[in-house]
Amino acid sequence: MLTDEQIKGFETFGLVLIREAFSPREMAAIIEANGQIWASVDANESNYPVDENGIIVAPIERNDDLRPLIEDDRIYQPMAQLLGSDFIWGGSETQRTIDSPERDHTWHSDRPGDPEELAYTRIKIMLYLQPMKKDHGALRVIPGSHRYPLHEQISFFQKEHLTNPNPTYFGMTGDEVPCFAVETVPGDMLMFNQSLYHGAYGKSPGRKYIALKFAARPSTDKHIHSLKQRSPGTFGPDESMVNNLSPRIQQMLEGIPKVAH
Repeated sequence: MLTDEQIKGFETFGLVLIREAFSPREMAAIIEANGQIWASVDANESNYPVDENGIIVAPIERNDDLRPLIEDDRIYQPMAQLLGSDFIWGGSETQRTIDSPERDHTWHSDRPGDPEELAYTRIKIMLYLQPMKKDHGALRVIPGSHRYPLHEQISFFQKEHLTNPNPTYFGMTGDEVPCFAVETVPGDMLMFNQSLYHGAYGKSPGRKYIALKFAARPSTDKHIHSLKQRSPGTFGPDESMVNNLSPRIQQMLEGIPKVAH
């Protein structure tokens, strides 16, 4: 459970960092399960597709050892507090940084938009599987940039991210932009609003994380359109989720495929 102060901090800054959310023993099991997924991919023994950014979609849903994370109290209860008790599942991913000269993930927002778009809250939970330091791939965020007017004032960051391989920001390089670097060790858990502007600089090959995504239940046509555009998998959950008998998981999926129509 989050405290009232943590909830206010999330609303104000756009993130909550929970130190030592998972024990070393638990993290060892998570790292092992994630490693087995990547080993099966490397051996061409799995049906996990890997995109050009080294991301596997839906690894947690399909893995018996990782799936319990979706309804773990340490994740489920904070999502109910921040998104409402009828929140929905938004999918999972795992990434392994590839050996590439592109070591920076420039400043961007996963869910940019106008005030109405920003009012529809979607959250990404990050579990990093190695220690993360500011200049070696730790997530950097611009606190409060999930809200107007700051979100609008730096909206050009998004265009630069999409079109410019070497962007500058107010005359600064990306690693010089004022920010908060979320330095973590395995076991720490980061929850952040997906409208928050964030980036990562100095990533090295082998950097791994797993991520879980959740959203408030859509209540307007614009919410549904946004999900279709940015999170299409929400309306076609993996069979492992559809067939799961857990009341918590069924609640996250309830009615969502029908909403798409």
